[in-house]
Amino acid sequence: MQALCFMAGANSIFYGCKLLTTPNPAEDSDMLLFTKLGINHQHRVQKPDQVAENELIDQVIERVAARPSPDDLFYDASVL
Repeated sequence: MQALCFMAGANSIFYGCKLLTTPNPAEDSDMLLFTKLGINHQHRVQKPDQVAENELIDQVIERVAARPSPDDLFYDASVL
């Protein structure tokens, strides 16, 4: 059943000791399934919080700087 979900386009699974009310299969079971299906898990690089925060702040600054000024977006109809 899980294999069919991946074939239909699922790109993730639940992970942990327990799903709401039922035990979750062991990690080994998931890895065995991935091996059978030829699926490789995505490795995630964990950055220190301060580095990740600085990168997000830089992205926000870039987006704000790329926006046109309000004067370019609106016409002040109250001024004649």
